[in-house]
Amino acid sequence: MRKGSLGFLEISIAFILVLTAGIAIAVQPALFPGIASVNGANNTVWRSEATFFNPTSDAQPVLLEIIPRGQASPAASETINLDPGATKCVEDIYSELQAGTGAGTLRVTGNLLSWVRTYNQAPQGTFGQDIPNVAVTGFPANQSVIFPVHTPADISKEFRSNFIIYNLDPATQTATLSVGGKQTTVSLMPGTYYQYDNVGAALGAATGDATLSVTSTGPWGGIVSSVDPVTGDPTTLSGQPWTAWVFNDQFDNLSGWQYDEHASSPGAGFTTSNGYLMVNAWGTDANTSGPVVYKMFPNNLDLRNEIFSIDYYYSETNGYNGSTYFEFVDADDVPLLSFGFSAFSEGGYGRTRFFITIGTNVQKSSDYGCPPQINGKVTFSASAGSFIIYYNNIQVVASSLTQAALASKIRLGMKEFNNWYAGTLDVHAMKIDWARMQR
Repeated sequence: MRKGSLGFLEISIAFILVLTAGIAIAVQPALFPGIASVNGANNTVWRSEATFFNPTSDAQPVLLEIIPRGQASPAASETINLDPGATKCVEDIYSELQAGTGAGTLRVTGNLLSWVRTYNQAPQGTFGQDIPNVAVTGFPANQSVIFPVHTPADISKEFRSNFIIYNLDPATQTATLSVGGKQTTVSLMPGTYYQYDNVGAALGAATGDATLSVTSTGPWGGIVSSVDPVTGDPTTLSGQPWTAWVFNDQFDNLSGWQYDEHASSPGAGFTTSNGYLMVNAWGTDANTSGPVVYKMFPNNLDLRNEIFSIDYYYSETNGYNGSTYFEFVDADDVPLLSFGFSAFSEGGYGRTRFFITIGTNVQKSSDYGCPPQINGKVTFSASAGSFIIYYNNIQVVASSLTQAALASKIRLGMKEFNNWYAGTLDVHAMKIDWARMQR
C-alpha cells in the first residue's frame, strides 16, 4: 500500500466525488456513487465509464440513471437492451445519458453484471479506479468502521484522502466522523451521499498519517480513496469494522464490577448462577432497596456526542415489583442519565414501563404488559445526544440530551418496591442473562 493520504477523486470546491470498486450481480438496483464528468484539483479531468454483461438466457432491459450528489432523484436516465450473453461498454456515462457535467451516483436496475470506473483523463493515458456497488462496502447502524487516511501539508506534493458515505437507509441518518481527535457529524438524507475531500484537513486534524473512524445511526456504505498529487491516480481503500467493547458479560461471575456502597442498600448483594445475574439480598435500607454494582470507563464517555449502545437480555420467571436499571455517573458521583424499566402497582393494576431519565426529565413508555412481564432483549441506543430504548427490537421510548455530560462510570442496579406484593420480593424474580456495551 502506498504511503500517503487516501481519498476519492477531488473535483473542485463545487464538486466532491467518490471512487470505489466492485461488481454487482443481479442487484436491483445497484448503486455506484462516484461517477463524474468534471475537472478537479491539480488539472485533473474526471470521467466515468461502465461495462455491462447479460449472463442470462433472456434479453434484459437495463435502466441507467444519474443521481446528482446530495440528491435522491435522478437528473438523467436511459434504458438499454442487452441480448443474452451480450456485453456493452459505455465510454462516458454522462455523455451517454446527455447529463452535462457534475458528480453523482449511477443507479443500475436490471438482471446483469456491472463494472464502473472513474478515471483522470491525462494528456497521455488515463489513471483511475473501479467504483464498487455501494452494497459491497455497506455497514450496519452503530458499527464502528476504520479507514487509514493521510492529511497532507501540501496537496500538490502529498497524497490526499477523500471520503464518501452513502445513506442506505430509507430514513435520514446522522454519521459521525473522527480523525486525530477531531470530530464532526453530517446529516444524510435517504438515498444520498456526501463526500469530504481531504477529510483530515476538513475535520481540522494535524498533518500526517492517521485513521478515520466512522459510525452512523443507519446502514451506510463508503470508502476512502488515495489520490496521487502528480498523476491524479486514485486508489480505493475499504473500511474495516471494529467493535470496541466496554464490557461484554455473560455473568458467569461479576468480574470487573464493584459494589457501589453509595448507591446500594446496606447488606444488599448480587449472585451469579448458571450465567444469570440475580439478587442475593435486598438489603436493609428501604430507601435504597437493592444492590448496585459499577464499572469504570477506560476514558470519559461523552453522553451528548458519542455513539454507543447497551444490550442486555432480561429473563423474568416470577412476578416482581421493582426496577432494573443502568445509570451513567460523573467523576463527582452525580447521576447524569439512567434507563431501564419498572414494574409496580398503580390504580389497582400491575404496570410495567420503560424509562429514560435525564436529571428531573423522565420519559416513560406506555404500559407494557398487564400483569407485567419483561422477557427478552433490551437495547439502549445513543447517538449524538439522542437516546432510544428498544424492547425486542421495537422502539418503546426516546429522549435527548442537549447539555454537556461526561460519564466516568456506569452503574447496574436492581431495586425492590414494597407497595404491591405482600412480604419480601423473591430475590430470583429479576434475572439478567447477559449484558454488553460498545462504543
